[in-house]
Amino acid sequence: MKFVDGHLHLWLEDYSNNSKEEKIKDYKLILNQVKEFKKLGGHLLIDCSPPGTGRNGNILEKLSRKTGVEILAVTGFHNKLYYKDIKFKTLNENLSIKEIESFFISEVSDCLKECKNTNVKKKANLIKIAFLGIDNNEYKKLTEAAIRTSKRTNTPIIIHTDKGNAIEHFLDFLKEKEVNPENVMICHIDKRNDLDLHMELASKGFYLEYDTFFRPKYNPENNLYPLIKNMIANGYADSIIVASDIYGMESWQDIKNSGGLAGKTLIISEPLL
Repeated sequence: MKFVDGHLHLWLEDYSNNSKEEKIKDYKLILNQVKEFKKLGGHLLIDCSPPGTGRNGNILEKLSRKTGVEILAVTGFHNKLYYKDIKFKTLNENLSIKEIESFFISEVSDCLKECKNTNVKKKANLIKIAFLGIDNNEYKKLTEAAIRTSKRTNTPIIIHTDKGNAIEHFLDFLKEKEVNPENVMICHIDKRNDLDLHMELASKGFYLEYDTFFRPKYNPENNLYPLIKNMIANGYADSIIVASDIYGMESWQDIKNSGGLAGKTLIISEPLL
């Protein structure tokens, strides 16, 4: 399946630490956008909100059922800024690696936490890891638990990066842990416009997620689009995961007012089809 959006946020509940503007709770708007995405040939969306950051698997499953678009959910963890402190500390500080791993495995193998005791049994399809740079010790237990879960369940990993900063360091760590590069997607890596690095990562089997198409401050016309063209020219089209990284109600309104998710995703996907 080539017509996908590999990273976005379809729903954010009030229990996250996000500002009012960043919540996503307009079901009708999101439903209509996903329907349009399906109408133009869209197959799959990856909702990248892990537990504790506003994810609602019951809503994701409903959107999928109503539209026919497959929506993947993630377990794992994000930058602590996206949590209320108590939620992050409870998961990171008060639990052992084994306990955190057990929680991640339950979301992959059984169902998402918020779907327990409901008729919805939606599972996590990917495991999210936040890597913010070389000094990532605050997330050490979470990272170890996420990698263990991935290897035990053969579940793909998606890595949130801070503009691709120091990603080589983390990939060396994954190599030490014997994680298969073909099971890893590196997010936001297009913010680090280094063609040689991108080709090296793709040659090793990593998937590269590009998502600055709708973010003028990253000057996509002069950075992202030439990067994509060069990657395709060098034979790495299949290594690119196109995404919108829509986050917050304001972003969804902007997308709606400027042609809709489906049309925009199709435009940016055409070179890869």
